[in-house]
This record gives sequence, C-alpha cells and structure tokens, in this order.
Amino acid sequence: MADDDVLIPWYTPGEHFEDIHGTHRYSERYYQMYAEEHDPNRKPKEKPKPPVVKAPEKELRRIVDRHVPDFGWAANVFPKMEHAEIAATARLALRGERDFVLSDPGATDMLRPWFVKSRQQGLASVAFVMKYRLNVRGLWTDGEESAVLCWYKSGGVSKLTIQAAGGKLQYQEQPLAVTALKEPVFQDNLQAFREALLDIATVAYGDWWHQLFMDALQILDSKHCTYDEAHEGFFLPEPYYKYLLAVRKTRLGAGMGSWHDLPVSGSAEFRIATHQLEYEKCLALLYAVNNC
Repeated sequence: MADDDVLIPWYTPGEHFEDIHGTHRYSERYYQMYAEEHDPNRKPKEKPKPPVVKAPEKELRRIVDRHVPDFGWAANVFPKMEHAEIAATARLALRGERDFVLSDPGATDMLRPWFVKSRQQGLASVAFVMKYRLNVRGLWTDGEESAVLCWYKSGGVSKLTIQAAGGKLQYQEQPLAVTALKEPVFQDNLQAFREALLDIATVAYGDWWHQLFMDALQILDSKHCTYDEAHEGFFLPEPYYKYLLAVRKTRLGAGMGSWHDLPVSGSAEFRIATHQLEYEKCLALLYAVNNC
C-alpha cells in the first residue's frame, strides 16, 4: 500500500461504491459480485495448481563385468586380516618407526617373542601375500589362502601363518625350500576400488547399504585419513590407512540380515558387483600393507 492510500476514504467511488447526487452507496456491480459469491449452486473456485516440475531421471550406472578371477573369500575374514596386521607391524618395526605392538594385546604377547627372535636371527623383510596372487608350487597347503612371508639375511625364506586351535590362536613359522622367492610388488588400485564401490552402491538394496558404500568411497577420496584407536583395524601410515579403513567399513558378511541375504542377491548385477568389490578390497589390502 502506498503512503497516500491511508488518506483515501473507504467509500471512494469505484468498483464497490458509486456517488449518486452526493450520496455514496454500494454499486450494482457490488451486489452482482455478492450474489455470485453467495450463490448456493456456485462451484467453489479451484486453487491454482503449482506447475508440475518433472524430476530429473536418475541415470543408472551400468554394471560392467570386468571378469576378475576367483580368489577365495573376502578380505575381512580370519586369518587374512591377522596376517595383514602382522606383516604391516613387522615392516614398520624393522625400520624402527614403531614398536611391534598389535591391536590385540593377546596377539602382541604371543607374537612379540617371535619378532624379537627373528630379528636377532637376521629377519630382513616381510610381506603379506594371498594365494591367488602368489600361487607358487610348494608354498601353500590345503585350505590356506594367505600368509606372511619372511626373508632373512642368510637367504632363507619362511612362511608364518596363524591358526585357531582349541579356541586359542597359535602361530607357525615354516622354512620354505623356495629360496629364490622375491618380494612381490603390488600396484595401487585406487581407481578400480572406487569403480567397484560405485557399482555395488548402484545395486544396493535400501538406503543403509547404499550409504555404506558411498561412505567408503568418501574415505578413499579423502586427502587425509589417519589412524587412531577409535578407528577400525590397525595402524598404517598415510596414505595407506584409508585403504584399510574402506576395506573394514565394507564388511558384507554372509548370514541372515547381511548383504548376501538381500532380496536382490540372485541377480547377475548383484553377483558381479559383489565379486568385483571383494576382489578390489583384497588388492587394496595387499597394496596398503606391502607398501607401508
């Protein structure tokens, strides 16, 4: 309302009022409008509907089968993660960067004497390996999928494994006849790991699973991701810890209510995406541990 409008009388001639010989009264137009508005047969005015804005169509990611090899079970199962931690901790301790302390005090008490003795005997380097990436004749026994290989200054090579027997953990170090075995080299699979997470997030059933994979992707994309005791897994320096954390965060499981129990588990896309993610997780763990 303009400031001058407050000075205009309410009966000013217009649509509702008229001036007949100095007398102000309602106009014929006003009575017509009043009758129309109070007509019992009058249909109520429809409120204007907001314009329909079509939501942008969500582009579905196409799952591409990269034909990754069969490699055994996931990275998050015993004893793969235990072998990975032993190798990483030993590598850092051999360089004097950290003490040989594992995330579990009981495991530290069991394996620290082994590490001290082995270093006195000339332990030079260790590596975390998986059978599908290092399938050397005579290296593996039935049922083994991972181990810690140890190289000594004398030229000897041994295999350290962890077993669960009688409800307790125990380790075994076995000398190998393959003395010419060289330390394997593992390349960074960051981009392939990201692609696998995007693929499985596409087929994820429900917001919770989708967000789980996207959170892992955000971890991989983070510029800084450092270990502290509140986080999962074990110590790895930057930039390797983020690979381990992304692996640990995407533990799928196989029991009731797990990823493999979802209604979409029978589809081809589900099978491909799941298999490829677990494969890339194993490669990421091998890369992070053996390059730290």
